[in-house]
This record gives sequence, C-alpha cells and structure tokens, in this order.
Amino acid sequence: MAKIKMTIDGLEVLVDAGLTVLEGARQVGIQIPTLCHEPCLSSAGACRLCVVKIKGMRNLPASCVTKVTEGMQVETGSPEVIEARKTILELLLANHPLDCLTCEKSGECKLQEYAYNFGVTGPSFSGERHSYPIDDSNPYIIRD
Repeated sequence: MAKIKMTIDGLEVLVDAGLTVLEGARQVGIQIPTLCHEPCLSSAGACRLCVVKIKGMRNLPASCVTKVTEGMQVETGSPEVIEARKTILELLLANHPLDCLTCEKSGECKLQEYAYNFGVTGPSFSGERHSYPIDDSNPYIIRD
C-alpha cells in the first residue's frame, strides 16, 4: 500500500494512503477522542469530538471523515482544539441525563471519561431540557 508523509503534533510520520486523519493518527499510536466512530461502520462526523487543527484550513474538521493528504500538518492537542472539545462536551451534556451513579455504564462510559479528562463537570448552557416519559410497554426493555 502507498504511504503518505504527514506531520501530526510536530512528528513527521508515514501513514497508509486513503486513511482518514483519525485512522492515520491511530496507526502511529496517537489517540484522538471519539464518541461516534465505529471502525466497522462508515463515519459520519456526528459527535465532532475528534476535531483537529489542519494547517491551511479555516475550521476544525472532524478527523474521522477527513482524508490524509501528502504534507498535511495536523495538531490534535492545540489550545484551540482542546477548547473546542470542551465546548462540544458541554453541548453533549446540556441535554444528557446526569445520573451517572445509577447508570449501568458508569465507570465504562466514554462520555463520562472524556468529560473528566477535559475538566467538564456539567453543562454550562442553560435552557430547556427535554424530558421523555419512561416507556415500559415492552416486557424486556425499559426506555427512559
């Protein structure tokens, strides 16, 4: 497979052509946080937590849908990227139930882990929160 030379966080690396920035970073051992990326599914860039800074681009693209190019310069941990990820986490938590202590995923929840790692303790946005009734119409599944 052809290789592409690029720079990630100041480190010049060779990655397989055709990969996304996320896949290329992982190929060389650099981790980028994601919530919606599943390797066996096509990427949608929905959660936006994997944003990175790419030299020459105005916005912070989602690394899971951005293909690597020759000479690309990527920053995964710049202050701008970290601040964007914190804001994204705050937005995700704005309408997320914060009953982590009673949640069966507590301790194994990526959202909880990322919020802790980025110092996000809860939503900083106020406004209407959606509340859905408990659906126990199925004898095997309760949806809350």
